[in-house]
Amino acid sequence: MRQSNLNIRTDLIVGFRAVPPRTSLLTASDNWELSVTSPEFDDDAIRQFKEVGHLRIKIGSALEDMIQGVYPAAAEFFQLDIETKRKDALPFDAGYRPFGIEYSDSPNRPDLMESFSTSYFSHDAQKTLQTRQGKHLYKSMHALHNKLEILTENFVIKLADTIGGPHTGEKFRNALHQWSILQINHNINIEDTRSQYINDPHEDACLVTLISNTGPGLEFRMPDGTFSPINISDDELLLVPGEILWLLTGGVIQPLYHRVVRTESSLRRKALLFFADPDPELCTPWIASDVNRGIDIGDRIRRNPLLIGLRERGA
Repeated sequence: MRQSNLNIRTDLIVGFRAVPPRTSLLTASDNWELSVTSPEFDDDAIRQFKEVGHLRIKIGSALEDMIQGVYPAAAEFFQLDIETKRKDALPFDAGYRPFGIEYSDSPNRPDLMESFSTSYFSHDAQKTLQTRQGKHLYKSMHALHNKLEILTENFVIKLADTIGGPHTGEKFRNALHQWSILQINHNINIEDTRSQYINDPHEDACLVTLISNTGPGLEFRMPDGTFSPINISDDELLLVPGEILWLLTGGVIQPLYHRVVRTESSLRRKALLFFADPDPELCTPWIASDVNRGIDIGDRIRRNPLLIGLRERGA
């Protein structure tokens, strides 16, 4: 779970109910072809996702170009000195976020990275960005944000109809817009002997995450508890489930635990992550079970920003 060292209003999380431990289901998967101009998912894609525990999506050249265009813009921004980058922090903890805020497991071991993010709630504030590099990065990410939102929305609708029954997914049309975040992570150069990880093992406390990166380091947890390296090519995205999907499906889809380990190329590595969440008001379970009994799933989404630093989002 992505969490934050920022001060959190504990009065807002009284009564937060713990849920039982989960394990991930993961085997080898085939790629699934996706057209950027018509991002529709078929029954085979949903079957792979359910059986494998994630979906490897082949994308077209238009979306690939958009993704690859963000990385040089990010490199230009992150090479700025820290005080200059701090000027491009935005409300709701969007824009620039320095090292030391976000952590995966313990606040004593913050993730070894800095980041830049876009969201619906920060869009008006992007006019206050101070640097040319920050403005360029935000613009390129905002355009990509919209494309990834449409792609994810189509997947969620198809998955909801498959698991919850016909028309279950209809309510998710345009439902990801306000609650999803696009974030790019940049590994930092810091002497740290406490851990071999950039990110400790965790699952993303959201509905699903789309992942792209520029190099090795990502590892998925296998059914036997071991971790296996996962590579992503330039013309691919990985779609992985998080806690919210686990709750909506009554445990049918389990969250995928993953980590990022240090490699020789770590300092050059960047990762793009689209953390997708729906409108909390729409989070009625698709399947009722002991997994989600008595749990307000929408409230989990409202609280997620507290855990990752966007503590005022939706307030």
